Amino acid sequence: MQRTAFALAVATLLVAAIVVLLIGRGAQVSPGEMAAAAPAPQHEPEPATTSDTSTADAPTTRLAVATDASAADTAMPSTLTVVVLTAEERPVAGAEVTVIDRRQLGSAFAAADTAMHMPDGRRIRAEIAERATTDARGEAAFAIAVAPLMIEATCDDQWGVATVPRLPQDRRVTVTIGPDRDLQVQVVTAEGAPRADVPVLVRRQRTPPPRPTFSSQVTMTEGAAGIATFEHFQRRLQQGTGWHVTFAFPLRDEPAVPVSAATPLSPPQRLVLPPTGGLSISVRDVDGKVPPLDDVEVGVEAATNGAPMSKGPWSSPALNRELGTAMVPWLGLGLDLTVTLRHRRSVLISTELSGPRSPGEIVDCALRLSPDQLVQRQVRGRFVRRDGTPWPACTAEARPLLQPRPSDWPRPQQVQIDDAGRFELTVEHACPPGGSRSYQWKALHPDGSGHVRVSLALDQRIPPTGLDLGDVVLDHGELLVAGTVLGPDDRPIAGARIRVRHRTLVGDREFWPDATTSGTERTGEDGRFFAFVAHGEADPGSSLRIQASCDGFVATADQEVVRGATNVILVLSRAGAVAGSIALGEGQTAADFVLLIRGEVPPAGATQPMSRASSIRHDGTFEVSELAPGSYTLSVRRSGAAARWQRPPPAEVGGLQIVAGETCRDPRIQRIEIAGPERALQITIVDRLSTPLQHASVTVIGAEGAHPVAADSSGICRLPYDTLPVDLEVTAFGHRPRLLRGVTGDQQVALERGITVLLRCGARPTGRDPQYQLAVYLYHTAPGRTRQHTYGATWPWGSRNFDGNGELLVRLPGPGDYECEPFVFTSAGNVGRGAEVEMPQPRRITVLEGTEVQTFELDIPQHLVDAAVARANR
Repeated sequence: MQRTAFALAVATLLVAAIVVLLIGRGAQVSPGEMAAAAPAPQHEPEPATTSDTSTADAPTTRLAVATDASAADTAMPSTLTVVVLTAEERPVAGAEVTVIDRRQLGSAFAAADTAMHMPDGRRIRAEIAERATTDARGEAAFAIAVAPLMIEATCDDQWGVATVPRLPQDRRVTVTIGPDRDLQVQVVTAEGAPRADVPVLVRRQRTPPPRPTFSSQVTMTEGAAGIATFEHFQRRLQQGTGWHVTFAFPLRDEPAVPVSAATPLSPPQRLVLPPTGGLSISVRDVDGKVPPLDDVEVGVEAATNGAPMSKGPWSSPALNRELGTAMVPWLGLGLDLTVTLRHRRSVLISTELSGPRSPGEIVDCALRLSPDQLVQRQVRGRFVRRDGTPWPACTAEARPLLQPRPSDWPRPQQVQIDDAGRFELTVEHACPPGGSRSYQWKALHPDGSGHVRVSLALDQRIPPTGLDLGDVVLDHGELLVAGTVLGPDDRPIAGARIRVRHRTLVGDREFWPDATTSGTERTGEDGRFFAFVAHGEADPGSSLRIQASCDGFVATADQEVVRGATNVILVLSRAGAVAGSIALGEGQTAADFVLLIRGEVPPAGATQPMSRASSIRHDGTFEVSELAPGSYTLSVRRSGAAARWQRPPPAEVGGLQIVAGETCRDPRIQRIEIAGPERALQITIVDRLSTPLQHASVTVIGAEGAHPVAADSSGICRLPYDTLPVDLEVTAFGHRPRLLRGVTGDQQVALERGITVLLRCGARPTGRDPQYQLAVYLYHTAPGRTRQHTYGATWPWGSRNFDGNGELLVRLPGPGDYECEPFVFTSAGNVGRGAEVEMPQPRRITVLEGTEVQTFELDIPQHLVDAAVARANR
């Protein structure tokens, strides 16, 4: 009994600790996330390009959370005290505090078909909020009996917010307020008349194409003045530069008004409304009736001249499931539209049509679903072990693998397996034309020998009635190797990672790629590991190498093992680390430097000294771990304008002694002074919407050995120089280059989009046995200029591949003659190889100036593609 009571006490403490951690994380939830927790509004879904509504940069909130509060506690009437403090932790008297029941708010939003930042959403928040004013101690009391809550505090131009998932035990919540401001935008017609009920957004691009993401907020203009108010714009400014306001619907020529900390609240920024139309969507079955539409969603995509446009709030119009209708009230003219109906993530039907062409035109889109389309594509089966016994009940992960790889990489699905081993999988992705579809299953083996991985091909058509696979083996294959990871004291090491490599010959060359195995992902307390052949994967053969690594230890060298060995011992030695900082001078940033640490002698058992490159944190500090004990030299390298790194390095310290289990903090590497002053230009590169171009670059024209210097995530490129003025070439993927003559200071450069070109290959774009992918390089061949790589040589790598239909949509930097060089990438034994498709005559295209998509047939013969594949794998 005593043991049982002790075990229950320990379990109670563990559960309480987990609750504290989870609720502590919940205290960071933003107002935007609060709305997501409530029933989702139907007419303003999140943009497909991610919208950042985080309050991480809003004033911080501290929340004391009860660890023993039950559901009954939250139902009891009580007094909640809200304490409002400044950033210096001084109490704020006279602050207005509002407390809102998040569940009530979500229900009200759903009933009114609105959202947090919409005018109706602000009205609802004001109507259901409880209000109080803080006293001299900065406290306000509320009779609150339920949670979750959203709490806001405002005093003059200061504001703060807190989200409370559960009432804290002491019934006290602290809200810290900081500077706050709004942003106002006015929409007028071409005649200058204000217009209400127009969706507008403030946006900042966070990541570059082809899959850009944005921080954004959407609202509507209102009132006779046609004003849109963006609340708490100050916290968005804290996320960085590059903000602009524009319309929250697609337009061929999208206007953009840059906004920043210098933008005044009055007069409001102005947007002129262009001519627009709309889209009306209806969903019917073959008899003209509304079919069952549970879990069905509508998606709309827009393109101009064949080039897809960024998605937004308009991309997911609310579907009235009773009437079978959806409406997109605002669309620019002259767009090409694609309307897709999905059940969960599986496409039921997709159709292309022309959008409105004249002002006020409403285009009708009728989607007709057959009974066959309304049936979910289900794959059923029974997982069994190798001996035929059913797999026990568990949750397995099924990850779809599509080739060619789609732009939106499919997410894994969680699938329940019952106690008879039966499973049912909803196949949400069609097999790509000319490609392949498979699912990689992963489940925890019941005997404690790690995870099982099984690849299951599903290239076949799945009938409406579903597909029964019968018995499917979900188990480890043959044992490859097993053993134990030990530390220097011969004690087992938990948490070690195992890496198995296998010998692969491609042609006459030897490779040692990673083998896809089942078994141990990290060792347990006994340090044991198991690696098995994964069903559905290529057999790795008999020549194997194995390596172990673990945080705080030096990874072992590759050790050759005999297939089937069961008592392999891998011994890890304790690692050391080095930590220090550099003194960043005026105008310097950590991104300008890179750290290189290299051993002065090879560690025991190695032939080469250890070398490690590392970045430097934004505050100038650095730390490099997992170093073998020994003597090291640390170099701080700085990017140069005419060479990859300036030589000699501006700072270098030798003789650093790394000791096992310790962090070297040699005084010589604390606040390292960077030798010599640095002079650099700051060139900010944006597109025509003022969004930063992360992968843009700047090159000094005429400098010997000059190389492009890349921009950071804010589109900023810092270019060291010796003398001014300088001539610069500014380039970015898919944009027209610009030449800047006689640059003498920092400046912002806006690049125009390139010319959209559609290429068709004429051959099979993909193949199997071996697997290959057909791609193309493009070279600019202007007279008098060196043949320049313009497409496929730089980011984004994946965009150079033809899709499953043999098409490739690209943007080229301008008009002129281009030479197309077809290329194949192959994969054999997890080793990628490439070979040029040797064409008897080069394929050349002439791109003209213009806005329409230009299409070119490359006519690549299939037998030459096959020869290139064979050559790559000789």
